[in-house]
This record gives sequence, C-alpha cells and structure tokens, in this order.
Amino acid sequence: MVTEAIVVPFDTSGRRVAIVDFQRCEVYMARVVYSEDSIRLQPGGRVIIGCPESVNLVSTPCSQVIKYNIVWNIPSQKRKLNLEGVTLNEAFAYLKLNALIYKKTPAKRVLNALLYVISRMPGITLNQPSDPALLTCESY
Repeated sequence: MVTEAIVVPFDTSGRRVAIVDFQRCEVYMARVVYSEDSIRLQPGGRVIIGCPESVNLVSTPCSQVIKYNIVWNIPSQKRKLNLEGVTLNEAFAYLKLNALIYKKTPAKRVLNALLYVISRMPGITLNQPSDPALLTCESY
C-alpha cells in the first residue's frame, strides 16, 4: 500500500480527523464537512511538527503496557528524533520537550489516535514517493 497521507478519526462523532501529510511532513487536524452531494475535509491548524518515519509496536507477553519504537522525522530542522521503548505519554512528553507540539490537548488526542490505528495494522507499509519505506508498522 502506498500513500501520501493518513486520515484518522479521533472523536466519537467522526467529524474531527487527524491528517498525517507525508509530503509536507506535518500532522494537522481537519473537520469533516458534509454537504448534500459531497463530503470534504476542511483543514485546521497544525498540531505537531514533523511526521512519523517509523513506528514499531513493542509488546511483552507479561505486561499490559504498550510501548512503541518511534522515529519522528523533522525535515524543517533537518533531524530525526528516535524514541525507543516509550509509552504514549512518554512519546508526547519527548515531542513537547523538543518543541514539536503546537496545541497541547489536540496533539495528545491526535497522537493517541495515530498510534492506535498504526499499531492495529501490523505489516502495513506506507511510502512517500521520494522516500521508500517511510512508515513501517510491525507487531512482535
């Protein structure tokens, strides 16, 4: 599967979505607008700078704590942030400490929804045209 963006609903009504745009490498919110003959996305503001390059779910048989290995690509700063063995709260804290969070509350909800969806799709690979193997999700 090849894609340039992921759209993830993050509220119960399904009217607010998170969009990970791999071409511009940013995470932002959008609102689903229904009209009589179409459905369209009305983009909102950016919530997180950069985008995930790789996300691996790390689960141990004896623990209920879900941990991730994440490589967060930040092309505007020409660097990558490697987060190994982190929970959702720890990943959010690292992104916040590195000044990558624009809006605190929506960013945490968006990150939670994004990691949940990616971790539930083991084996999926999402590629950006200029960079093969941009996002690889594995479960082990």
